[in-house]
Amino acid sequence: MHDTRTSPARGRRGAIVTSLAMVALVLSVARAQDLGEAQHAVAKMILDVAVVRDGLCAHLGAGDGQLTAALASTGSLLVHGLSAEAEATKRARASITRAGLYGVAWVEQMRPERLPYSENLVNLIVADDYLRYPTPPSEMLRVLRPG
Repeated sequence: MHDTRTSPARGRRGAIVTSLAMVALVLSVARAQDLGEAQHAVAKMILDVAVVRDGLCAHLGAGDGQLTAALASTGSLLVHGLSAEAEATKRARASITRAGLYGVAWVEQMRPERLPYSENLVNLIVADDYLRYPTPPSEMLRVLRPG
């Protein structure tokens, strides 16, 4: 009989849940601080926890775009922000453009139920405002690159 407690899928799912919880904690702390430099500190903490240095980062719930820009300012990530609201998308695009990072980071409007990526393409998912715009964990697992 197969023991599901040690299956790779369960271990990967547990790691994702743990990572999501850590990112949620980091983001809630940043919301209480002054934005700007705080967003760069949050981006650094996220990247330190995730141990991701390059590739494609999906930022779900891109908000005002400051964290999206901060993640892209590391110089090694392409950051695709996803926002469910038209006004938030416009604000995020303006923020990224002001930071001089458009092209390395960009934001599109979409609903979070189905992510616009092929399987195993994304290196990192940052889920901001997850309770408001939840993406099913199975959908995140579909697009995340193994490892």
